[in-house]
Amino acid sequence: MYNQGAVFFDVDDTLIKGQSQKLFINYLWKNGFVSSLFYVRLMVWFILYRLHIVKDPSMIAKHAFGFLKNMPREKLSELVDLFFDQVLIHRFYKNAILIIKEHQKNKRPIFLVSNAFDTLVERVSLHVNADGSIATKLKESDGILTGDIDGIINYGKAKVERVNEFCVKNNISLENSWGYADHPSDIEFLKLVKNPVVVNADKDFQKRVKGLNFSFIQFYK
Repeated sequence: MYNQGAVFFDVDDTLIKGQSQKLFINYLWKNGFVSSLFYVRLMVWFILYRLHIVKDPSMIAKHAFGFLKNMPREKLSELVDLFFDQVLIHRFYKNAILIIKEHQKNKRPIFLVSNAFDTLVERVSLHVNADGSIATKLKESDGILTGDIDGIINYGKAKVERVNEFCVKNNISLENSWGYADHPSDIEFLKLVKNPVVVNADKDFQKRVKGLNFSFIQFYK
C-alpha cells in the first residue's frame, strides 16, 4: 500500500488536550446516559492513572466499557458524533493540526495511534483527514457490543507490536517515519521511528529519554 514513511500521532494529550475517553464518559454522565455511581467509580480510576498509581489503563477499560453491553455499534457512533461536535472539537491543539497539515502537504500518510476505543479514534481521524488509525477494538457480535474489548488495550508493548505489524502489512518504512506522543508509556513506540517527537514533556519524561535522539515540542490550544 505505502512504500514510504508515515506519521504516527497519539491522540490524548498529544493531538487533543485531555483524555478523550474521560471526556466522553463525563459527557455521557452529564446527559444522563450513565449513572452517577458508575461515573464516580470511573473517575477515581482515571485520577489514579493520572497520578501514576495505576499504570495499566487496561484496568480502567475493564470498568469503563461494561455499560456498552448490548448497545448497537450504530448507537455508539451516534453518541460519539454528538460528543465530538459538542465537546471534543474544541480540544484540539492548534499547532498539532498545523503540523499534521504540513506533513500532508509533503504527501506523508497520517495514522492515529491511541489506547482509546476504535469508534472514538475513527471520528478523530475523520476530522484531521488521517489515512487510518490503530486503536483499542471493542468486541461485538452482529453489530451489537458485548461490553468487552477485542483482545487487549492498545497500550505499551501492544501498541509497539501493532504499529510494527501495521507497517509490515502496509509496506511503511519506520526509518522514514515520524511519531508524536506525550506519555512515558510511549517511549518504546517513539523509539520505533526515525523522527520521534515528545509533546509537552514534563521534567520526569525529559530525564527518562535523556541521551535518546528525541525532539521536544510544546502544543497549545
